[in-house]
Amino acid sequence: MKNFIKGSILFCSLLLVSVSHAQDVVGYIYRSDSILHLTNDDIIQQNSSMKSHIKSITIIAPQAYQVNEKGTVWGTVDPLMMNLAKRNHVKVMPLLTNVDFDSARTHAFLTNDVSELRAIDMLLEVCKTNHFVGVQIDFEHILISDRNHFSHFYSLVSDALHKNGFEVSVAIFPRVSDVLPGSNRSRSSLEFWSGGYDYAALGKSSDFVTLMAYAQHGSGTTPGSACEPAWAEAIVKYAINYIPTNKISLGLPVYSAYWYTGYGHTETHVTETDLTYPQLKYILEKFHVTLQWDPIKKLSYAVFVNNNLNEFIFAEDVPTFKIKVDLVNKYHLRGTSLWHLGVEDPNIWALFKKTNSAASKKSI
Repeated sequence: MKNFIKGSILFCSLLLVSVSHAQDVVGYIYRSDSILHLTNDDIIQQNSSMKSHIKSITIIAPQAYQVNEKGTVWGTVDPLMMNLAKRNHVKVMPLLTNVDFDSARTHAFLTNDVSELRAIDMLLEVCKTNHFVGVQIDFEHILISDRNHFSHFYSLVSDALHKNGFEVSVAIFPRVSDVLPGSNRSRSSLEFWSGGYDYAALGKSSDFVTLMAYAQHGSGTTPGSACEPAWAEAIVKYAINYIPTNKISLGLPVYSAYWYTGYGHTETHVTETDLTYPQLKYILEKFHVTLQWDPIKKLSYAVFVNNNLNEFIFAEDVPTFKIKVDLVNKYHLRGTSLWHLGVEDPNIWALFKKTNSAASKKSI
């Protein structure tokens, strides 16, 4: 598409510019613990992206393990992924998630000492058996009332893994304040989504912290980007008050957002679907739409009509993505964490230097 982005001449030079210093780049792999996942196109796309860009990735982080309220840990990592990482001397740090991101079951786990110790023992065995560099704890939808319980559990994990020579990191939802908001949605977001993390305590126990700067807009909001640059910067400004900058990995979405009218049983509603980059291009071509540049929000977007209703696209392309990557340099952060491999605009990789010197000498 010759006019894929209006004003592309202004941005074409971005492809030739890499970040000013080598960043630590974490590449997430979506749900590698699912048998169904291994049979669909996602794993093919993710492995293809990982193979193509392995020289720019320092840590592969598959969403691989879950833990339930009894402390039972289960999951697996794709052996093809492990072999590729090993051949290229790339670290593997799988994620441990709370089962189904269920708040009630997570509370039961975090308030049971026996369950916590069982989980830690199983994590250690997983790391030793698979030669992982460590584990990232990705507990989501933690109740704000469980904040101290989660910090305590994480400190136990950190102590055990560090004692045995492994690394530990944590993925946390972002916030810009601890003040309880006035609006119902913002209050609910803090109480049930982002408020369960004690930034200072988690930062102290971590080798690094992934700040998940995505889902700014989503279910229950008006149409918008998954991560506007100004929002990402506000998140970083808040976080660096509590976490050392060299421990912060800025978690960035590499998927685009497509907003349209969905149909339920009795009514219509606003619906958002995440798009891969090929899907983004397909929709733009199908509806003969060109991305526009918003100079205020600094993002690429499109608005078009389908069946007499407005539809919206917010694209994670190079111009938008680079502005957020530049925050890593501006605030001297550790690097970036990309959610998730296989859906990205392939041109974003030109923004990263070859961060893995060992991989650059190896043949895939």
